[in-house]
Amino acid sequence: MAADEVSAGEKRALRKPESWQSGDSRDLFPKRLTGLVVLTLIALTVLGGLAYSTYKGFQGNTYVAGENSIWVVGQIEPSALRYERALSRFLPDPGSSTAADDLRVSSELLLSRMNVVSVHLAQDQLELTAEDAALWVEVMTERPQIEAVADADSAASLQRAAEAAAAGAADFVETVRRFNVRAMLAAMDEAQDQRADLQTTVVRFATASFVLVSLLIGAVWAMIYSYRNLRRSRAKSASVRESLDRSYRLSGEGIMTVTKSYRIVMANPAATRMFGISDDDPDALRQLETQIRRIPKAPEDRAVLEGMVDAAAFEPESMSRAKPLRTKFRAERIDGSPLDVEASISVDRDESGRPVLIAFLRDVTEQLAREQELRAARDEALQAVEARLRFFAMMSHEMRTPITGVIAAIDAIVARADPSDEQKRLLKLADQSAKSALAQINNVLDLASLERGDAEVERVVFNLREVLSDVTEQYRPLAEQSGNRVVLDIPAEHSVDLKGPLPVFMRPFINLLSNAIKHTVKGTITVRARFREGEVAVEVEDTGPGIDELFHERIFEPFDMGPSVLKSGSSGLGLPIARRAVESLNGRIGVRSERDLGSTFWFTAQIPLADGASVPDASVSPPAASSPGDAGIRILLAEDNDLNRLLASEMISHLGYHVEEARNGVEAVDLAMAGAYDLILMDVNMPIMGGAEATGLIRAEGPSKAARIVGVTAFVAPDEAEKFRVCGMDEIIPKPLTSRELNRLLDLT
Repeated sequence: MAADEVSAGEKRALRKPESWQSGDSRDLFPKRLTGLVVLTLIALTVLGGLAYSTYKGFQGNTYVAGENSIWVVGQIEPSALRYERALSRFLPDPGSSTAADDLRVSSELLLSRMNVVSVHLAQDQLELTAEDAALWVEVMTERPQIEAVADADSAASLQRAAEAAAAGAADFVETVRRFNVRAMLAAMDEAQDQRADLQTTVVRFATASFVLVSLLIGAVWAMIYSYRNLRRSRAKSASVRESLDRSYRLSGEGIMTVTKSYRIVMANPAATRMFGISDDDPDALRQLETQIRRIPKAPEDRAVLEGMVDAAAFEPESMSRAKPLRTKFRAERIDGSPLDVEASISVDRDESGRPVLIAFLRDVTEQLAREQELRAARDEALQAVEARLRFFAMMSHEMRTPITGVIAAIDAIVARADPSDEQKRLLKLADQSAKSALAQINNVLDLASLERGDAEVERVVFNLREVLSDVTEQYRPLAEQSGNRVVLDIPAEHSVDLKGPLPVFMRPFINLLSNAIKHTVKGTITVRARFREGEVAVEVEDTGPGIDELFHERIFEPFDMGPSVLKSGSSGLGLPIARRAVESLNGRIGVRSERDLGSTFWFTAQIPLADGASVPDASVSPPAASSPGDAGIRILLAEDNDLNRLLASEMISHLGYHVEEARNGVEAVDLAMAGAYDLILMDVNMPIMGGAEATGLIRAEGPSKAARIVGVTAFVAPDEAEKFRVCGMDEIIPKPLTSRELNRLLDLT
């Protein structure tokens, strides 16, 4: 089994259907109700405090203003006036017992009132100004005389005390009156302040009452609203539970709840049916558990599952972060038949809060069987493509060998003889025909190779503007022969260094450019190229005859030729090869054209910028002619075809070099062991011993093991070419072997 991630939708594990509940709605109602109750209690507490303050305000206002300050201060003046009248009645008739008793009573009463006021002021029940306090001190200065009158125990002492008190009685009464008025005014002001405070308290009480009533109304409304929401939530929950239960029972995927010890707590019908167990079997869970325990479990998967369960047990919050495990395993049905299962396993908690594993199972037996069939069909198709490519390659070897011989013979005649003009014309026609036939064979091989997708080409650094400019310049003389003008439109800002498979990129460009030259006479051919964000866009526009829209798609299909292709005698493989090359570069190719209005062929290719690499010289110039051969260079030619061997030997001798010949690999090895050669031209496919085996033996030992060995073959499949290099060949070149190619090889030797 192999662990992997699953989709977000599978992260939420299913519980037992009976426990599917909508906990959010049930939790919301108590929270709202608790909040409202708390607010109401707070409001009641505030209201109770205000009520108590109001009660105390009423109580304090009544006591202080009504019974204390006003009454106490108001009683002292009548007592002082009574005391003064008693003195006035007693002094004219000191012997009157009635006057004496009235004087004693009025003095004691006055003293009592003075004591009450003193205590009242001492308890700060009446706030006096400094002037009022001074008046009260002045009133209290008469207290000793009044006490003497009240304490007299004889008629004589009473008379003396009365006479002493009578001297300041009038002033005393006036002082008391003044104090009484001012104290009454102070008491009234204090009472007014208390009434204002009481009014404020009442207003606060009323406000608090209003707030409390509002809260109660809000609480009632919120409870009604919550109750209605609760009913709706419960209805939705019931619907969801029913839907989930139905989905659970009717799901095509198996769903199981499994403990850490692989004890199955529950499973839906799909899970039991998946293992071939009947839904009605009362022992279905036990049988399913037995089948599950038989499944071999990979150690890494077991470790992941145990870690998930342990994390859920000790860190409940980790369940939301845990990634489910996706795995595939092979199981058995109850009848012993194989069962391929894809499982997605996550961790959850059961009704008791214990961690459990929730497994979603999908039967992929048929899917894997179909995939196996598709893989087999693909392998068979690849083998067919491989066989076709090898057939093309082998046939090309048989076809190219005589054609290369013809081309080499023509090349030798032109190089060595001095043909007449008529002979030159005929030789040129023969050379063109042979090369055209060879080009058709090469096109078929290129198309087969591209379709197989094995054209592995080294990625090199090149400058976009330089490579296109160089190729355009090479084709300019050919275009001018038909009276055409070639315009290169590549701005300097698009002269960028790229890194990619240059031969593959140049293949569609050369094809489009050569087609434009071929089908345009006395016109203009414009080459454009742009580079934007990793994509190269190339256009080749001509003023040729144009192409009907009917053929815009067909011309890119192999061997499907439009009218212009038929006139030119082409094979119809150039554009299909270009399209395959463009597709290998993740690009697109197309054409914009109308009859008699010219054509614009375009293609795109995904080629990235080079990372600080220098731009190589992309120019392609023919090699310089060799100077007369160095007689010291020894050359060995191994070729089984007598015609090709003769022509190649003649070309080498004409260049001034000595060459020795071998007709197969055995002869080539014998000659290489007998003497040291500087250059060995080794045909790859020879009888008795092939070129690869002969090269390996020569490289192993002997005087020629350091020679430059060049493989010459018409069999140019990429994988075979690489095999030839591995065996020791320095280079692989295709037939036919031309004088120019020989010059290049001799210059490198």
